[in-house]
Formats: sequence, structure tokens, C-alpha cells
Amino acid sequence: MEKPSHPPLWMRCCARLCDYLLFYLLIAFGFEFAPYFIPEIYFWGLAVLTPLLWAPVEAFFYSLWGTTPGKAIFGIRVVGRGGKRPSFLSALKQAFSFGMKRTGKLNQVEVPIWRRYVGVALVAVCATMFGLRQQGEHLIGTSKKALPIEHWMLFSPTGEPFSLSLPVDPVATKETFDISGAPPLVYNDWSAKIGATTIYSISYLDLPKKWTIAGARTLLKGSLEIVLERTPGAILVEKNFSTHQGHPAIDFRMQQENSEIQGRLVLINGRVYKVAVTTPADMSHNSRYDLFVGSLDIR
Repeated sequence: MEKPSHPPLWMRCCARLCDYLLFYLLIAFGFEFAPYFIPEIYFWGLAVLTPLLWAPVEAFFYSLWGTTPGKAIFGIRVVGRGGKRPSFLSALKQAFSFGMKRTGKLNQVEVPIWRRYVGVALVAVCATMFGLRQQGEHLIGTSKKALPIEHWMLFSPTGEPFSLSLPVDPVATKETFDISGAPPLVYNDWSAKIGATTIYSISYLDLPKKWTIAGARTLLKGSLEIVLERTPGAILVEKNFSTHQGHPAIDFRMQQENSEIQGRLVLINGRVYKVAVTTPADMSHNSRYDLFVGSLDIR
């Protein structure tokens, strides 16, 4: 049975918050499948604009069912004149009048107490997911940890925020080199060598702070140029922008005399990670490159 009076304020707030969060998370989830990197600032912009973007969607729900997903959980619906659902235009006008002009009365259907608990729990879960998303976490793939490739070891150096699978124990090296117009860069590298020609490596360097004002793609292209310059005799054959655990990345392939180098650069907070495999040109298809790069887990 419906009550003509307004539902309690806390229910209305929970219902609206639930609508906003579900709408935001749906769009953010769709972004996870985008073929290009989306900077975090866009997610903050989406959060700010959610009430505005939700308005026409809310009007659409009102015109069809007289309620929204969040309101339906709490048994709340809008009843227009004559007990009919409001039209899309009248509901849209109300949405953009910031509630000053209501299209109808808010009626509430009696719902079991468990539905109210479910509604509050849903709001809490969505709010938690929203908080994680705004901290840079991603809605899919964030809980996946690197697992060793069969018969390989899981390498996680002490004090470093990454791990990946390697076929044998790597050798660690550190090198400092100069870049024009910038302080010396420190290059940290771990390389695992199999035989005389196959090398699996993970390395990183911290970019100068003044460089970080540039866009992610600019930094990745510049870093790739540094890699190319510091690889004697190498020719860049292919490069493609991608992502790694939601972070901007660039995949590359180089030819160096009789060897082929496949690798990925990943940019995270001003640090560029490079993971690469060097093999004889006729053996690159046996390098298990995809599994090797996919095992890189950056925390």
C-alpha cells in the first residue's frame, strides 16, 4: 500500500546517492575497456559532473517507470498529476531546476525491512568502489597478482614495488648517465640471461620532476628515444601505445644486428619501467614474451 507522504529524508538521500554511484561506476567500468589510457583527472571530472549527466537519465526513468534504480530499492516513486507518470520533458525541467519545481509527489510503497538493509549496504559497497576508483584503483584486474610462468621463479627484489616471473636469478646493475638539460639519471636493471643470446630484463629510471608536467604519451615517447639511443645499432621497427594495469604504456620492437628486442615501457608517477626480451631474430616467437610481460605486477 502506498503512502501519499514523503519518504524519510535519509531514504531519499540514500536513493539518490545510490543512483549517482551506480551511474558513475557503470561509466567508469566501461572506461576499463577503452583501447587507450584515460588520465585520472578525467575520472575526477566524471565524479563532479555525475549529477548533471544523470539528470536526463533520471528523467527517462521517471517517464517510463516513475522511479529510478536507487528509488526502486526503497520503494519510492514519483506520481504526476492524475496519478500518471510525469512526462520526460517535465521530469527533465525539474532535474535542471535543482528540485525547486517538482513534477509530482513522492510516494512510498511499503517494503520489507530487509530491502532497506540491502539498499543501505548497496550504497556502502558502491561508495567503497567509488573511493577505490578515485584513488587510482581499477574496477577490473586490480586484484590479479603475478604468478610465475611454469618452472619460472617469481622475482620480487627487496624494497622494490614490483614483481615478475624470470627463468633464472637475475644480475642487478645500477648505472648513472647524463641527459642534456637535466640532472643525471639513475638506471636500475635486473637481467636474467639464458645461454649466450636470450636476455629477460626489468629496469626503471625516475624522470626529472620538471619533465612530469608533460603528458604521458610525450614522456613515454621521450623515454623510448632514450632506450633507442642507449641500444647500440638498434632500429625501431614498431611501437604502439597501450596500458599496463591501467597505467599508460608503450610497446615496442627493435632490431639489433641479428637480435630482436621486444619490450614495454610503463609510466607510473614519474617513474618509467622497462620490461624487455632480447632473442635471436629467428627465435622471437619462442620467447614467451606475452607471458613474461603479463607477469609484471607493479604495486
